[in-house]
Amino acid sequence: MMSLSSTVVVKKYLIYSAIVLMSTAVIVYVTLRYCYPLHYFSSFPWIPVLFYVYGVGFIGIFEKVRQAGKKDLLIVYLGNVVARFIFFLCIWVGIMLSESMHRIDFVLTSCVFYFFIVIFETLFFVSYERRKRRVNNQKIKENE
Repeated sequence: MMSLSSTVVVKKYLIYSAIVLMSTAVIVYVTLRYCYPLHYFSSFPWIPVLFYVYGVGFIGIFEKVRQAGKKDLLIVYLGNVVARFIFFLCIWVGIMLSESMHRIDFVLTSCVFYFFIVIFETLFFVSYERRKRRVNNQKIKENE
């Protein structure tokens, strides 16, 4: 029988999130460094770190809600998407108001990371919901 224990979900999320962010970072780094060297900026390595730290906080909140027995985790996921957008929008506006030479490069690069992480989280939580539904259906069949 499949297991959807809390530690398995958290570990999978953190590992897959790290893989997605690292692979995106390598692709964007190579593109910026070698194809557009004038657009590379020194704060580039902080972008994936910022997204990963936000993801760690989110998966902690997700697990607390899940352990509390809430059934509708879709609301938590959608709330995360909105909160993430507002959080990074504030960062983007703050960067754009600064006098940094690479502010547009920072915003565009972080937008690339934002879209990749939103796509990853959507696929991750859709697969999570499918597994949860499959486990619930198996439990119902076993009880019959």
